[in-house]
Parts: sequence; structure tokens; C-alpha cells
Amino acid sequence: MPSLTLSPRLLDAVRASTRLTHHALERRLDLASGRWTRATYTAFLRATLAVAAPIEVALDAHLQPLFDSTLGLRPRAERLRHDLRSLGAVTDVGEAPALPPIAGVAAALGAAYVLHGSLLGGRGIAAALEEELGLSRDSLTYLAPPDLALGPSWRSFTAVLDAFGHSASPIEREQVVTTAERMFASFDAAFTREGFA
Repeated sequence: MPSLTLSPRLLDAVRASTRLTHHALERRLDLASGRWTRATYTAFLRATLAVAAPIEVALDAHLQPLFDSTLGLRPRAERLRHDLRSLGAVTDVGEAPALPPIAGVAAALGAAYVLHGSLLGGRGIAAALEEELGLSRDSLTYLAPPDLALGPSWRSFTAVLDAFGHSASPIEREQVVTTAERMFASFDAAFTREGFA
């Protein structure tokens, strides 16, 4: 694991520590492959909901004071359920996979890094799914939130993450990274359960 104290930017430390896991998950999902079906997309939504729904509730108490309402950390679960209903799919995804504990701001920022970053590139994926599968935009509100500018929202989030990192202790910085790593593991478990090999 890279040193968490050498990099002045906490964002750089989190990226470095999660890079391999992140890329492995992207390859596993193969979002740009052009081989997705409606069933694949439904499974993706279900797996994402299984992680996002309980985690976003845990994040609110710790992160709400740090961000204005335009960040768009919520309502993820509502958009995921909406998209599933629009596809005629059930929204009960069962018990969540093992999730990292969110006991403070450091852990919440680590979880939010993965959750919020997962939408980067979502509009491009949504456009491809709309064209390839004939999906309506009403079924793609999670990947392409109609009322959220993802680029500015991500920059706002990373600014807060780095500001926290400047005053955080080494233990707090490590907690951010460890929670991000565990979040990727939670997503991996959820996608496995939904049939992603």
C-alpha cells in the first residue's frame, strides 16, 4: 500500500490504493463492451442498489454538513429503484453484502469516494445502453441523473476530500483508504451475487 503521509492530496492516496481493485471491477463489468442485455443492465442496477441503499443512509449523518445540496450524493437508491420499476423488475434486492462500518467522517469520505466516483462516465454508458438496448431515458436516471452535473459535483467532492486530508491524522487518512477498498469489495460481492462472473 502506498504511504498515506507522503502525498499531500488524499485523493491521490485513495486512487493509488484502489487502482487495481477499481480496474479489475471495471473489466469484470465490461460496461463498454456492447454485450449488455436488458437482463445484464437489470442485474447491474440490483447489485448497485444492494450497496448504495444502506451506505447512503449511513453517509448522510456524517457528510451532510460538509456539502451543499447540489453534490448529488442522494437520492441514489430512489433513482435505482425508479429505473428497476421502469424495467418491470422487482426492487427488493435482499440483504446487503458485507459493508464497511461508517463510524465517522473519514470512513464516510472513503465510502463516498467509491459511490460518487462510480457515476463518472455514466452518461456515456447510458447513451450506449439507450441506443443498443432501446431503453428510454426514464430507465437510465441512475447513470444519467437528469438534474445533476456530474463533473462539477465530482470536483466539489474531491475538494472536500483533500481539505479533510490536509488536517487529518495518519489514522484518519488510512481509514478513508481502507473504507474505499472495502467498498470495492462490497460491490464485487454484490455483482457476484447478481451473476457477474
